[in-house]
Amino acid sequence: MHVVSMLDDYRAMCESAESDGKFEAYKAYTAKYPVLFSSVMKYLYQCPMEALREYVESSDIKKLLLQGEENFKIGKFTAVADSVSKCCTRMGIDFSFDLYLGMELGNIGGASLPTDDDSRFVYIGVDRPIDPLWQQIFVPHELHHLLRIHKTGEKESNTLRSRMVSEGLASYCPLWYYDMPWNTETVAQSLGVNEKQSGYMLDHAEELIEDLWNEGDLPLDQTVMSRYFASRDEDSDVRVPGYFAGMWFVHELVLSGCDFIELTGMDTAEILDLIRRQMRI
Repeated sequence: MHVVSMLDDYRAMCESAESDGKFEAYKAYTAKYPVLFSSVMKYLYQCPMEALREYVESSDIKKLLLQGEENFKIGKFTAVADSVSKCCTRMGIDFSFDLYLGMELGNIGGASLPTDDDSRFVYIGVDRPIDPLWQQIFVPHELHHLLRIHKTGEKESNTLRSRMVSEGLASYCPLWYYDMPWNTETVAQSLGVNEKQSGYMLDHAEELIEDLWNEGDLPLDQTVMSRYFASRDEDSDVRVPGYFAGMWFVHELVLSGCDFIELTGMDTAEILDLIRRQMRI
Protein backbone atom coordinates (compact mmCIF):
# COMPACT_ATOMS: atom_id res chain seq x y z
CA MET A 1 0.00 0.00 0.00
CA HIS A 2 1.44 3.33 -1.08
CA VAL A 3 -0.05 6.23 0.89
CA VAL A 4 -0.45 9.52 -1.00
CA SER A 5 -1.45 12.67 0.90
CA MET A 6 -2.99 15.26 -1.43
CA LEU A 7 -2.96 18.01 1.19
CA ASP A 8 0.15 19.92 0.09
CA ASP A 9 -0.91 20.03 -3.55
CA TYR A 10 -4.40 21.13 -2.52
CA ARG A 11 -2.93 23.96 -0.46
CA ALA A 12 -0.94 25.03 -3.53
CA MET A 13 -4.14 24.88 -5.61
CA CYS A 14 -5.88 27.24 -3.21
CA GLU A 15 -3.00 29.67 -3.47
CA SER A 16 -3.00 29.44 -7.27
CA ALA A 17 -6.75 30.05 -7.38
CA GLU A 18 -6.17 33.58 -6.08
CA SER A 19 -4.47 34.58 -9.33
CA ASP A 20 -5.60 31.98 -11.88
CA GLY A 21 -9.19 31.40 -10.77
CA LYS A 22 -10.65 28.30 -9.15
CA PHE A 23 -11.36 26.31 -12.28
CA GLU A 24 -7.94 26.79 -13.87
CA ALA A 25 -6.29 25.97 -10.55
CA TYR A 26 -8.48 22.88 -10.22
CA LYS A 27 -7.52 21.67 -13.70
CA ALA A 28 -3.84 22.08 -12.90
CA TYR A 29 -4.35 20.27 -9.59
CA THR A 30 -6.11 17.27 -11.14
CA ALA A 31 -3.36 17.01 -13.76
CA LYS A 32 -0.97 16.10 -10.95
CA TYR A 33 -3.01 12.93 -10.36
CA PRO A 34 -3.82 11.72 -13.89
CA VAL A 35 -4.70 8.11 -13.03
CA LEU A 36 -7.01 9.10 -10.20
CA PHE A 37 -8.89 11.88 -11.95
CA SER A 38 -9.11 10.13 -15.30
CA SER A 39 -11.08 7.39 -13.53
CA VAL A 40 -13.12 9.85 -11.46
CA MET A 41 -14.19 11.76 -14.58
CA LYS A 42 -14.97 8.61 -16.56
CA TYR A 43 -16.70 6.43 -13.98
CA LEU A 44 -17.90 8.74 -11.20
CA TYR A 45 -18.65 12.19 -12.60
CA GLN A 46 -19.31 10.75 -16.07
CA CYS A 47 -18.80 14.12 -17.72
CA PRO A 48 -16.00 16.18 -19.26
CA MET A 49 -13.96 18.47 -17.03
CA GLU A 50 -15.61 21.56 -18.48
CA ALA A 51 -19.01 20.43 -17.18
CA LEU A 52 -17.68 20.88 -13.64
CA ARG A 53 -16.74 24.53 -14.11
CA GLU A 54 -19.76 26.02 -12.32
CA TYR A 55 -19.54 23.49 -9.48
CA VAL A 56 -15.84 24.13 -8.96
CA GLU A 57 -16.29 27.91 -9.05
CA SER A 58 -19.00 27.70 -6.39
CA SER A 59 -17.00 25.39 -4.09
CA ASP A 60 -15.50 26.81 -0.90
CA ILE A 61 -12.05 25.36 -1.46
CA LYS A 62 -10.51 27.33 1.41
CA LYS A 63 -13.00 25.83 3.85
CA LEU A 64 -12.21 22.37 2.51
CA LEU A 65 -8.50 23.06 2.93
CA LEU A 66 -9.04 24.08 6.55
CA GLN A 67 -10.97 20.86 7.19
CA GLY A 68 -8.18 18.80 5.66
CA GLU A 69 -5.55 20.60 7.71
CA GLU A 70 -7.57 20.04 10.87
CA ASN A 71 -7.91 16.33 10.07
CA PHE A 72 -4.17 16.10 9.57
CA LYS A 73 -3.48 17.96 12.82
CA ILE A 74 -5.64 15.65 14.93
CA GLY A 75 -4.22 12.46 13.39
CA LYS A 76 -7.06 11.47 11.07
CA PHE A 77 -4.76 10.91 8.10
CA THR A 78 -2.80 8.33 10.08
CA ALA A 79 -5.98 6.81 11.52
CA VAL A 80 -7.48 6.29 8.05
CA ALA A 81 -4.27 4.71 6.74
CA ASP A 82 -4.11 2.39 9.75
CA SER A 83 -7.74 1.41 9.30
CA VAL A 84 -7.16 0.61 5.62
CA SER A 85 -4.13 -1.52 6.50
CA LYS A 86 -6.07 -3.55 9.08
CA CYS A 87 -8.99 -3.99 6.72
CA CYS A 88 -6.67 -5.26 3.98
CA THR A 89 -5.45 -8.01 6.30
CA ARG A 90 -8.99 -9.09 7.20
CA MET A 91 -10.14 -9.08 3.56
CA GLY A 92 -7.08 -10.78 2.13
CA ILE A 93 -5.94 -7.83 0.01
CA ASP A 94 -2.30 -8.67 -0.67
CA PHE A 95 -1.68 -6.76 -3.92
CA SER A 96 -0.24 -3.28 -4.36
CA PHE A 97 -2.41 -0.19 -4.62
CA ASP A 98 -2.30 3.55 -3.95
CA LEU A 99 -4.23 4.97 -1.01
CA TYR A 100 -5.14 8.59 -1.72
CA LEU A 101 -5.84 10.63 1.39
CA GLY A 102 -8.00 12.76 -0.76
CA MET A 103 -8.62 16.45 -1.06
CA GLU A 104 -11.05 17.56 -3.75
CA LEU A 105 -14.48 19.22 -3.70
CA GLY A 106 -15.81 17.65 -0.51
CA ASN A 107 -18.30 15.41 -2.28
CA ILE A 108 -16.30 12.18 -2.67
CA GLY A 109 -16.27 10.28 0.59
CA GLY A 110 -14.51 7.34 -0.97
CA ALA A 111 -13.86 5.70 -4.31
CA SER A 112 -12.08 2.76 -5.88
CA LEU A 113 -12.48 2.68 -9.64
CA PRO A 114 -11.11 0.91 -12.71
CA THR A 115 -8.09 2.56 -14.30
CA ASP A 116 -6.85 2.76 -17.88
CA ASP A 117 -3.51 1.22 -16.93
CA ASP A 118 -4.99 -1.47 -14.65
CA SER A 119 -3.33 0.00 -11.57
CA ARG A 120 -5.34 0.00 -8.35
CA PHE A 121 -6.28 2.79 -5.96
CA VAL A 122 -8.54 3.69 -3.07
CA TYR A 123 -9.52 7.29 -2.42
CA ILE A 124 -10.74 8.27 1.06
CA GLY A 125 -11.87 11.90 1.36
CA VAL A 126 -10.17 13.76 4.18
CA ASP A 127 -11.69 17.09 3.15
CA ARG A 128 -14.70 16.41 5.38
CA PRO A 129 -15.31 15.70 9.07
CA ILE A 130 -14.26 12.13 9.88
CA ASP A 131 -15.97 10.46 12.80
CA PRO A 132 -15.25 6.85 13.87
CA LEU A 133 -18.53 5.46 12.51
CA TRP A 134 -18.01 7.08 9.10
CA GLN A 135 -14.51 5.62 8.93
CA GLN A 136 -15.74 2.23 10.12
CA ILE A 137 -18.25 2.05 7.25
CA PHE A 138 -16.40 3.74 4.42
CA VAL A 139 -13.11 1.88 4.62
CA PRO A 140 -14.45 -1.67 4.08
CA HIS A 141 -16.95 -0.35 1.52
CA GLU A 142 -14.24 1.14 -0.68
CA LEU A 143 -11.81 -1.71 -0.12
CA HIS A 144 -14.50 -4.09 -1.32
CA HIS A 145 -14.67 -2.17 -4.60
CA LEU A 146 -10.88 -2.45 -4.82
CA LEU A 147 -10.93 -6.20 -4.18
CA ARG A 148 -13.79 -6.86 -6.60
CA ILE A 149 -12.16 -4.93 -9.43
CA HIS A 150 -8.96 -6.90 -8.82
CA LYS A 151 -10.72 -10.28 -8.70
CA THR A 152 -13.13 -9.85 -11.63
CA GLY A 153 -11.22 -7.45 -13.88
CA GLU A 154 -14.54 -5.78 -14.70
CA LYS A 155 -14.00 -2.26 -15.96
CA GLU A 156 -17.35 -0.65 -15.36
CA SER A 157 -21.05 -0.99 -14.61
CA ASN A 158 -22.99 -0.03 -17.71
CA THR A 159 -26.55 -0.40 -16.42
CA LEU A 160 -28.58 0.38 -13.34
CA ARG A 161 -28.79 -3.34 -12.54
CA SER A 162 -25.04 -3.93 -12.78
CA ARG A 163 -24.28 -0.88 -10.65
CA MET A 164 -26.74 -2.17 -8.05
CA VAL A 165 -24.66 -5.34 -7.83
CA SER A 166 -21.32 -3.59 -7.30
CA GLU A 167 -22.67 -1.03 -4.84
CA GLY A 168 -24.84 -3.59 -3.08
CA LEU A 169 -21.86 -5.83 -2.39
CA ALA A 170 -19.76 -2.91 -1.15
CA SER A 171 -22.59 -1.63 1.05
CA TYR A 172 -23.08 -5.07 2.57
CA CYS A 173 -19.34 -5.48 3.24
CA PRO A 174 -19.29 -3.55 6.57
CA LEU A 175 -22.02 -5.86 7.90
CA TRP A 176 -19.96 -8.90 6.88
CA TYR A 177 -16.72 -7.37 8.15
CA TYR A 178 -18.03 -6.59 11.64
CA ASP A 179 -20.54 -9.48 11.75
CA MET A 180 -23.38 -6.99 12.22
CA PRO A 181 -27.05 -8.02 12.18
CA TRP A 182 -29.39 -7.02 9.37
CA ASN A 183 -31.71 -4.39 10.85
CA THR A 184 -32.85 -0.78 10.56
CA GLU A 185 -29.83 0.57 12.42
CA THR A 186 -27.12 -1.26 10.50
CA VAL A 187 -28.72 -0.64 7.10
CA ALA A 188 -28.96 3.06 7.96
CA GLN A 189 -25.31 3.15 9.00
CA SER A 190 -24.08 1.41 5.88
CA LEU A 191 -26.15 3.57 3.51
CA GLY A 192 -25.53 6.85 5.33
CA VAL A 193 -29.24 7.51 5.87
CA ASN A 194 -31.28 7.93 9.03
CA GLU A 195 -33.17 5.07 10.66
CA LYS A 196 -36.57 6.42 9.66
CA GLN A 197 -35.50 6.22 6.02
CA SER A 198 -33.92 2.78 6.32
CA GLY A 199 -37.00 1.55 8.18
CA TYR A 200 -39.27 2.83 5.43
CA MET A 201 -37.20 1.18 2.72
CA LEU A 202 -37.07 -2.12 4.58
CA ASP A 203 -40.84 -2.01 5.13
CA HIS A 204 -41.40 -1.31 1.42
CA ALA A 205 -38.53 -3.43 0.13
CA GLU A 206 -40.52 -5.67 -2.19
CA GLU A 207 -42.10 -2.71 -3.98
CA LEU A 208 -38.80 -0.84 -4.29
CA ILE A 209 -36.91 -3.92 -5.45
CA GLU A 210 -39.46 -4.75 -8.12
CA ASP A 211 -39.44 -1.20 -9.48
CA LEU A 212 -35.65 -1.00 -9.68
CA TRP A 213 -35.25 -4.48 -11.12
CA ASN A 214 -37.77 -3.71 -13.86
CA GLU A 215 -35.84 -0.56 -14.77
CA GLY A 216 -32.52 -2.34 -14.46
CA ASP A 217 -31.56 -2.20 -18.13
CA LEU A 218 -31.36 1.60 -18.06
CA PRO A 219 -27.89 2.66 -19.22
CA LEU A 220 -25.93 4.59 -16.64
CA ASP A 221 -25.75 8.32 -17.19
CA GLN A 222 -25.82 11.40 -14.99
CA THR A 223 -29.62 11.25 -14.70
CA VAL A 224 -29.70 7.61 -13.59
CA MET A 225 -26.79 8.12 -11.20
CA SER A 226 -28.47 11.15 -9.65
CA ARG A 227 -31.83 9.42 -9.31
CA TYR A 228 -30.65 6.13 -7.83
CA PHE A 229 -27.20 6.64 -6.31
CA ALA A 230 -27.05 10.23 -5.03
CA SER A 231 -28.32 11.54 -1.68
CA ARG A 232 -30.17 14.56 -2.97
CA ASP A 233 -33.34 14.96 -0.91
CA GLU A 234 -32.43 14.48 2.73
CA ASP A 235 -36.10 14.57 3.80
CA SER A 236 -37.29 11.87 1.40
CA ASP A 237 -38.39 8.49 2.76
CA VAL A 238 -36.41 6.79 0.00
CA ARG A 239 -32.74 7.70 -0.42
CA VAL A 240 -30.00 6.08 -2.52
CA PRO A 241 -32.43 3.35 -3.67
CA GLY A 242 -29.81 1.79 -5.98
CA TYR A 243 -27.54 1.12 -3.03
CA PHE A 244 -30.42 -0.18 -0.94
CA ALA A 245 -31.73 -2.54 -3.62
CA GLY A 246 -28.29 -3.96 -4.29
CA MET A 247 -27.60 -4.43 -0.60
CA TRP A 248 -30.97 -6.16 -0.15
CA PHE A 249 -30.21 -8.57 -3.01
CA VAL A 250 -26.82 -9.45 -1.49
CA HIS A 251 -28.39 -10.03 1.92
CA GLU A 252 -30.94 -12.39 0.39
CA LEU A 253 -28.18 -14.31 -1.40
CA VAL A 254 -26.18 -14.64 1.84
CA LEU A 255 -29.30 -15.84 3.65
CA SER A 256 -29.76 -18.50 0.97
CA GLY A 257 -26.27 -19.86 1.71
CA CYS A 258 -23.97 -17.92 -0.63
CA ASP A 259 -20.54 -17.05 0.75
CA PHE A 260 -19.96 -13.29 0.70
CA ILE A 261 -16.31 -13.45 -0.33
CA GLU A 262 -17.16 -15.93 -3.11
CA LEU A 263 -19.79 -13.46 -4.34
CA THR A 264 -17.10 -10.79 -4.35
CA GLY A 265 -15.11 -12.71 -6.95
CA MET A 266 -18.07 -13.54 -9.22
CA ASP A 267 -18.72 -11.71 -12.47
CA THR A 268 -21.74 -9.42 -12.41
CA ALA A 269 -23.59 -11.55 -14.98
CA GLU A 270 -23.19 -14.61 -12.76
CA ILE A 271 -24.54 -12.76 -9.72
CA LEU A 272 -27.50 -11.43 -11.67
CA ASP A 273 -28.26 -14.98 -12.78
CA LEU A 274 -28.10 -16.12 -9.15
CA ILE A 275 -30.55 -13.37 -8.18
CA ARG A 276 -32.95 -14.42 -10.94
CA ARG A 277 -32.82 -18.08 -9.91
CA GLN A 278 -32.90 -17.57 -6.14
CA MET A 279 -35.66 -14.96 -6.18
CA ARG A 280 -37.48 -16.01 -9.34
CA ILE A 281 -37.61 -12.52 -10.78
